[in-house]
Amino acid sequence: KQPDGRLLVTGRLTIRGVTREVKFPAQIAMDGGLLRGRAQLTFKQSSFGYQPYSAALGAIKNKDEVVLHIDLAAKAP
Repeated sequence: KQPDGRLLVTGRLTIRGVTREVKFPAQIAMDGGLLRGRAQLTFKQSSFGYQPYSAALGAIKNKDEVVLHIDLAAKAP
C-alpha cells in the first residue's frame, strides 16, 4: 500500500506476443457487492518490439508512449 492509499499492482502485460512485467498504482475498493478498481499504466510501444505508426515519410507519427486507462468493476458469480 502506498502513502496515498493506493495499492501497487504488479502483473504481466503481453502485446504482440511480447510479455513484460509492469507495476502501477491502483485505487481498489468494495462498493456494495462490486469490486471496483481504477488505474493508469504508461508504457512504450518500442519496449514490446514494435515502432509507433508513421506516415508521409515520418511527417505524421504516433508517440512511442502509450497511456492505458483501466476502470474495472467485478462481482462474484
